[in-house]
Amino acid sequence: MELGMSRGGSLASLPEPHLASKRSRRGSGDGSTRVIDDPWDWNAWQALLGEVTSRPFAQGVTDYERFLDIYPTYAKGWKHYAEHAARASSESGREAVQDYTKAQAHQPDDSVKPVTIYERALVYCKTNVELWKSFLSYLKKYGSRDAILKAFDQAVSNCGLEPSSHGIWNDYISFISKGHGGRGPEDQVTRDLLRKVYQRAVKSPIQNLETFWREYEEFENKGSNPDFAKGILAELGPLNKSARAEFRARKYRRDGLVLNSVAFPPRGKPKEEEQSKLWKKYVLGEASNPHELEASELGKRVIYAHELSLVCLYRYPDAWIEASMYFREIEKLDEAEAVLHRGINAVPASPLLHFALVNLLELQSRKEEARTCFENLIQKAPSPLVYIEYMKFSRRAEGIAAARKIFARARKDQHSCTYQVFVAAARLEYHVNKLPKIARNIYELGMKLFPTSVDYASAYIDFLWNLSEESAIKFLIERVLAELPKSVDARRIWDKRMEFEFTFGDAASIEAVEKRRAAALADGKSSGDEVLGLIARTTMMDLTPVTHQEMNAIKSRSTVPQSSARTDTNERGNTGGSSKDTKSRDRDGGHSRGGGKGNDDNLAFRRSLESLVRMFPKPSHQPTPPVQFVLDRIRETPASFAETQIAKTSGEGTGSSGTGSRKRKSDATGRGDSESGSKVVPEPVHKAPPQDIFRSRHAQKLSKLK
Repeated sequence: MELGMSRGGSLASLPEPHLASKRSRRGSGDGSTRVIDDPWDWNAWQALLGEVTSRPFAQGVTDYERFLDIYPTYAKGWKHYAEHAARASSESGREAVQDYTKAQAHQPDDSVKPVTIYERALVYCKTNVELWKSFLSYLKKYGSRDAILKAFDQAVSNCGLEPSSHGIWNDYISFISKGHGGRGPEDQVTRDLLRKVYQRAVKSPIQNLETFWREYEEFENKGSNPDFAKGILAELGPLNKSARAEFRARKYRRDGLVLNSVAFPPRGKPKEEEQSKLWKKYVLGEASNPHELEASELGKRVIYAHELSLVCLYRYPDAWIEASMYFREIEKLDEAEAVLHRGINAVPASPLLHFALVNLLELQSRKEEARTCFENLIQKAPSPLVYIEYMKFSRRAEGIAAARKIFARARKDQHSCTYQVFVAAARLEYHVNKLPKIARNIYELGMKLFPTSVDYASAYIDFLWNLSEESAIKFLIERVLAELPKSVDARRIWDKRMEFEFTFGDAASIEAVEKRRAAALADGKSSGDEVLGLIARTTMMDLTPVTHQEMNAIKSRSTVPQSSARTDTNERGNTGGSSKDTKSRDRDGGHSRGGGKGNDDNLAFRRSLESLVRMFPKPSHQPTPPVQFVLDRIRETPASFAETQIAKTSGEGTGSSGTGSRKRKSDATGRGDSESGSKVVPEPVHKAPPQDIFRSRHAQKLSKLK
């Protein structure tokens, strides 16, 4: 029996797996007993797998395939499948397999032979030690000696860096020691092969390295050349010590990782997100070369780390792309491409993986293959973004005519033709092809298809603005305002109308449009309208005609709704104030909290804080923060600090400002007492910082300017 799997576990001969439909129905006459509505219902699949293992093999094949189609990196499932097939094969020859194939009206299918199941499994779970052990155990019973040696070599190549793989290394050495091809253990061919395996083992960060090293020393010292043994042991000794240190350090780098966990797609669950971060941290840690390995050894470690992570992150597109990028980094483009194909095999509908593959193919001038990649993606999962990227690629690869053909195809696809496709096509014509007339025709066509899209209208207005066509801009804006239904929020279009008047109009036209806008948006005439309008009119990007404190006071007195008092930034840079500052000023509407006597206290505290802020040296790179912002941070600090671990362990964070905190009793002097009323709690002493951070930073910036 020969082992047919290639060394790297090629996917070329395997059918592309597909997710089970929303309702996985039983096959006719195959013994399936369970219908699973949700393909990611792990508990239901586990229950089904438990039932399948107790059935006759022929009745369980379909359910095994259904399960492994969704969870192909679940090594335990493959192990159960292959061992079940092996038991059936040994108990009744090939009758179980033949019964299955006849029931399905197919020709005899080798895919359910035990060795083939193992080979398929090891494509997806090549780093799993237990699966390799099961496969090697099977081959020892039925395989030829050459097939067994080949399988051992593949095993240590794929999972030999796993700390728990020492058992496989030990079995490999033991198998060789018993002779090779009829030769005894003292035969030179056997000794050369044994020396090669020993030398690989003692340099790998696995368990029981001390035992392997002692055995290897004994092996070399039994040879006929003592000087050779002494020299080679002296050379490998430091490498063995480094491997031991690496083994110990790797345990800490893997801390928190759930090895061989079930591969689900990203579902937003905290534990899954945490595992994803830990895997990325682990891979980056290996790539940082903490043990100062040579380039070839470092590459093995990083590639292995990626393979190990992909078992758990099988349905994560970014994990495949990161693995491919590493192969590109070490200039192995064939391997980089193979990883992306495996990723597409895992997440067939991922545009990101297809785009990454197209990019790699295009860099190698393989344009036809890149085009095929786009066509495959359109067949699997057409979307507006796919057509947009296809247009851009076609323009780069073949020119304007090819891109226009893709745009024409997209327009015929009713489900994928959105306004973004029209905007992308128009921008290609205008910015790349330098054909503004065609771009304008595309925008006009889109206006007929998407008359209620504010985003599309805004993009068209910006296009005309770049052309500096004053009359066309005004006409389009007025046309959009007239045609938009009342149910659509036209505030952004009105803002562009105001911006037009600020740029091209005079004082009278600006005031007239302001009145129209207020009436149309049903904001009415409120206190602060004129001031806020003047601020918006005279603001340029982050340059405003008022200070933060003045703006805060103006908005506090204004009764205009916050959404209408703000002017958002647009592509040309005109704003009604910094959005970052506005968020902090709008946090509580600019009003002080509390009432009555509390208002007077807040006012006094506010004035004191203003004086304190003015005492700080002004930063050279940004304005002083608004007082209201500082007040909010002070109010929020006690409650948030009380929830931290350090506050809970130290007993701090229980001041009267925090939520649910205990209030101390106060006597006439205002000093806080304990619960008994007799013990006086002293005020905490705050030590001054060792240096004035604000002044030191300011001095550093001034020194750089000199």
